[in-house]
Amino acid sequence: YKDQLGPMMATYVMPCFSSPHPHLRSKAVWVSGVFCDTTFPDGTNQGPTYMRFFEQVVRCLGDPELPVRVDAVVSLRHFLEEMEDVSPVAPALPQLLNSIFGLMNQVDQEDLVFTLEVLVDKFGDCIGPYATQMAAQLVGAFWKYCAAADEDTEGDEDAAGIAAFGCMRA
Repeated sequence: YKDQLGPMMATYVMPCFSSPHPHLRSKAVWVSGVFCDTTFPDGTNQGPTYMRFFEQVVRCLGDPELPVRVDAVVSLRHFLEEMEDVSPVAPALPQLLNSIFGLMNQVDQEDLVFTLEVLVDKFGDCIGPYATQMAAQLVGAFWKYCAAADEDTEGDEDAAGIAAFGCMRA
């Protein structure tokens, strides 16, 4: 069935990005991220179909619904990890960073930090102009996660600790 996944995504998932229902947009973003390593007829990790999915995920960073935006950041990380050549994405770097910074101010989600870490890894040379803002965001997130690890009595301090470590790595 693996050979049928690419055409199935293009046929059934792609239209969901334009759905008036936020849940469907969110699931389209999620499915795209999970299966971004799919081989499409025009290539794996490249080609027009792959880039259309990537562009839809980036577009969803500006979605009016918060869950769609958060899922878009998580999916963005998966797409960037799969890409070997990220140079076509470089012009969108300011938009990507601003979207992530905005979400970091709205929600406590360690996946946002992990996506920032991938952006730093892939775009290390281009991050300079955003280093101050990124450092401030990461310091704030680090202290939030440290406080969460100290306060947590339900055994989730490991997740907060891993997120805090992710802040330091980024």
